[in-house]
Amino acid sequence: MKLLRTLFLYAALAGCLTTAALAQITAFSYQGRLTDGGAPANGLYDFTLSAHDALTSGNLAGSALIFADVPVTNGVFVLYPDFGAGALTGQPRWLEVGVRIGASTGAYTPLNPRQPILATPLANVANTVLSLPAGVVGGAQLAPGSITADKLAPSITTLGLAPSGALLTSFDENATHLTSNGYVKIPGLRTTVGGWNVIPERNAQTNLSTGYSMYGPASLWTGTELFVYSISDYSGPAGNRFNPATGLWNPVPTNGQPSFNNNGTASLLQGGSDVFVFGRVDPLMNPNSIGGIFNLTSGGWRNIPTNGLPSIANNGPRCFWTGSEVLAIGDSDSGQFYGALFSPLTNGWRLIDTNGNPQVRMETSTVLIAGWTGTELFLYGNSRANPGEMAGGLYHPANGTWRPASINNGPQLGDGSGRTGVWTGTEWITYAYDGEMAWQARLFAYNPQMDAWRPCSTVGAPWSDMSYGFGSLFWTGTEVAEVISRGSDGTGSGGATVCLYQPATDSWRSFESLTPSLASSMTVPRLHWTGSEGVGYLTESSGGAAPSTVRPYRFTPPRALFLYQKP
Repeated sequence: MKLLRTLFLYAALAGCLTTAALAQITAFSYQGRLTDGGAPANGLYDFTLSAHDALTSGNLAGSALIFADVPVTNGVFVLYPDFGAGALTGQPRWLEVGVRIGASTGAYTPLNPRQPILATPLANVANTVLSLPAGVVGGAQLAPGSITADKLAPSITTLGLAPSGALLTSFDENATHLTSNGYVKIPGLRTTVGGWNVIPERNAQTNLSTGYSMYGPASLWTGTELFVYSISDYSGPAGNRFNPATGLWNPVPTNGQPSFNNNGTASLLQGGSDVFVFGRVDPLMNPNSIGGIFNLTSGGWRNIPTNGLPSIANNGPRCFWTGSEVLAIGDSDSGQFYGALFSPLTNGWRLIDTNGNPQVRMETSTVLIAGWTGTELFLYGNSRANPGEMAGGLYHPANGTWRPASINNGPQLGDGSGRTGVWTGTEWITYAYDGEMAWQARLFAYNPQMDAWRPCSTVGAPWSDMSYGFGSLFWTGTEVAEVISRGSDGTGSGGATVCLYQPATDSWRSFESLTPSLASSMTVPRLHWTGSEGVGYLTESSGGAAPSTVRPYRFTPPRALFLYQKP
């Protein structure tokens, strides 16, 4: 295979520069032409891109990127790499490209030689201007009409200096910073960046089952890897670590792992380099443990003791990481609410003061909303004292006190209606069934500082009937991504849909659908935000009596990229 040439690279880099000044965007578009056997390539291909500080050998700048199943039509392909803010800093860089057929799992064929990543004249002007000491540019240094004072605030831009015919890209459809400088949007020339992609697996998963429950394996994002843990009637407990950058699975050692009752699911929690694994512990095999702690650095297990923890009911505790301890809440075997803090340093539990707790039902975990806001535990659910009514409260571990939480405008939870939520920094947003909405789910937001609920808008939101499908949430920093396990048309035909909600505007921006054959329309697709994309797994049906398959996926919130030209 031979790379013939790259198109629009300079214009795309200029677009990256100008938009980065406004929105800190470091991605750029890369278009090329690929031949296979001397003819223009057609079909799906995998690409790997990496930036280096030398033409040969040298050091890697940023991380290597993998683009799987990229469509190539008549030899033309488009990629949208993002090496991060520290990779392309103005120093000399060379781009290395590797390619292979999309269905292949073999090595990539390098397209030699590496290509220099060059700045455009516009970028050179910007670099020159931005490198000038403060105060040296005044009115006398500016050519008449070349740039005006309003262009110097809040940051310097050189868009007005670009020559006729200059091409720039922008994620902003209106792009007033371009149109005010004479650029015109080219009609019809736009593309969508982002959406769903299967993450290529370079080796086989090891002993990873979908688990006994329809909820499938538990998972979390450790910062560099996807940690997946399942409890199955077929194969017992098993853990795997998946690195999406390399596509490699690494089995979690089983030596020393906790002995769980296979009739159940695991729950995971991370604190520093430790992953806490909770489940239904087999009392005959290990009566003195409630779970296990796996250390990501050492790769070893140790038990979570029950010493100092009340005898818990069958459902097990709900656990949260406070920054230094595990906070566990639940019901004791006697039916009383309890709370306890576990210190990994002392390997012991201490009970918390439960006076003032909201006394919400704990025996059925799905009718409870519970979350950690960064400083407090938030509880909301059906009242023990007044069945049919809601109750809420917040617990502050630093001072050991409870305070009531408002129930006004909150969801009227019914059986099977509680869901996980996300903390945005100001609100706890949860996906829940509201008893007044005839089994249809929606988002609700609670602000602990204001002690107030608000029902989130449903305008533009897709169908999310919880009697047929379940969902999970993750927070991108600006949007709540709701992942539901059915088609957006309400047919119940399976598939996964990501719906994007913006709390700042109380609006739904867009949603993207994926339609693999899920193992069940009730299987929860779990995605975790890595800082740039959602990474997780979907439990797919293999058909017939064959066991279901767990496959890793990535989801990048879609954004429209527009092309502008200066006449």
